[in-house]
Amino acid sequence: MLARKTFVIAIAAVLLLTSISGGCSAKKFAPPPYIPSGYYDCIETYPAALVSAYFSGYGEIWGPMENYNDKIFVFKNVLVDQWMLRELDNGWLWLDLIRCQIANIEVMDHYKLGDRIDVVGFNLGPEDIGKAGLTFKDCYILPPGVLVLPAEGNGSFDGGY
Repeated sequence: MLARKTFVIAIAAVLLLTSISGGCSAKKFAPPPYIPSGYYDCIETYPAALVSAYFSGYGEIWGPMENYNDKIFVFKNVLVDQWMLRELDNGWLWLDLIRCQIANIEVMDHYKLGDRIDVVGFNLGPEDIGKAGLTFKDCYILPPGVLVLPAEGNGSFDGGY
């Protein structure tokens, strides 16, 4: 009888505590993804626009493309496709002809083909003389739209003419 009474009291206490605290239905907030603070000072563009500006001959309209080396760029709402993932096992992600070394590779386990992501990374410039491609290092994969990038006051690069 004492065991049953203790059991009933324990159940009542648990029910009371969960009703007061909201139980499992309480909304949980995930912390924002980590990126280095300097990455908020980035330039927004599309991968194809940046590649085109470097290799189409129109780059001189915006000034020498070397001015965009050693800059941080963000690519928003990018579709995860097979092309992008072709070197994922080696720590690289492809965005058009931009090869990105991923700093937070473990987050790619949460995405599948057809998902969307934001990618922010450091542009090293052309991959190699005579090759049409750019190399980025320290790229961070983010859920689309989670962080406000670039921070207010920073620009965008459209690569159009």
